[in-house]
Amino acid sequence: MNERASVGSQAEVDRKLARVREYLSDSGATGVLLARQDNFAWLTGGHDNHVVAGSEIGAVSLLVTARDQVVLTDRIEAPRMRDEEIGQQRWDWRIVDWYRPGAVAAAARDIVGHGEIVSDTGRAELAPVTPDFDALRAHLLPEEIDRYRIAGAMMTRAVLDTCQHVQIGQNEWEIAADLSRRVRAHGGRPNVVLVATDERIGRYRHPIPTHRKLRDYAMIVLGGSLWGLCISLTRFVSFRPLPDDLRRRWRDVSRLAAIVNRATTPGRAWSEILAELTRAYGDLGWGEEWTLHHQGGPTGYRGREFTATFDSPGIVAPVQAAAWNPSITGTKSEDTIIASEAGIEFLTRTGTWPMQRIELGGTLYDYPDVLIKQNVMRRYA
Repeated sequence: MNERASVGSQAEVDRKLARVREYLSDSGATGVLLARQDNFAWLTGGHDNHVVAGSEIGAVSLLVTARDQVVLTDRIEAPRMRDEEIGQQRWDWRIVDWYRPGAVAAAARDIVGHGEIVSDTGRAELAPVTPDFDALRAHLLPEEIDRYRIAGAMMTRAVLDTCQHVQIGQNEWEIAADLSRRVRAHGGRPNVVLVATDERIGRYRHPIPTHRKLRDYAMIVLGGSLWGLCISLTRFVSFRPLPDDLRRRWRDVSRLAAIVNRATTPGRAWSEILAELTRAYGDLGWGEEWTLHHQGGPTGYRGREFTATFDSPGIVAPVQAAAWNPSITGTKSEDTIIASEAGIEFLTRTGTWPMQRIELGGTLYDYPDVLIKQNVMRRYA
């Protein structure tokens, strides 16, 4: 599924370099030094500069000026980067000594001369990029959408297969390990894996897996990435029919998800979308439930580019990814979408999961239901 042929065309890189150079012109900086994994994956069209998975900063940097585009790295990383990552793209290369502190920043200064260099890491006494640099990643190109669909299908299949194979008596660590293995098997990265069983689901919004064993009810959460593109989804499994109160919560949280996804349209302010969602909580009788967990926001090359708040700047780009996650205690509805003028495209649907139908303004929407094990699935989407 992870085919390198679909990654990193020079045409895509050139379009993104044009965005970066426009940013430099507007900001007055002479060069920008990029080392964060999200920016590297974005600018190179899906390639990877990470060595340490737990760090957002990669092992290879990119310097862009009005005339230069340079890979800055050491002798440790250069062979692999040339052979397996970006050797076919048009970059100049500057190799530095790993044992000289500050060698990358010094090489960047040597290339740029007396002009100002900004950085996405703030290291080596370089000024940080302004917050609007992140907005360069928002508007997805057709090649990115193609990769995103593949990433979404793979991540969703990993979650669904995990849910299908989960068994009473498994502990949360075992469930999380199964999910991580399925993601890794196709070249993905399981950046966030949360699992809760039974009473932990209602107690904790971010349940790190524990030794607790599954009795009846499980929540499985994945925040994964492939080619740098981030997918978020949550699914639930139950080994018994849902009680009436929990069924009502599921109906209402699915309605909240339908409301917020429908509201995510190009040109609309993120703060306005959040306000509409929180009003809907009140309209459905759930008052302050929205205060117990963030509601999501735009995604792309970060799990969330930012968490939407009432003060969030910016609007939905013409073609942009989002992952909203409304929750009512004991439930959560989370999918990843692409919003465009053509409407909403779900990246986390496979056609093999039970759905419940929600009606909004005369239009019907299908949203993920709980998988009742050994029960006949009622509807698929």
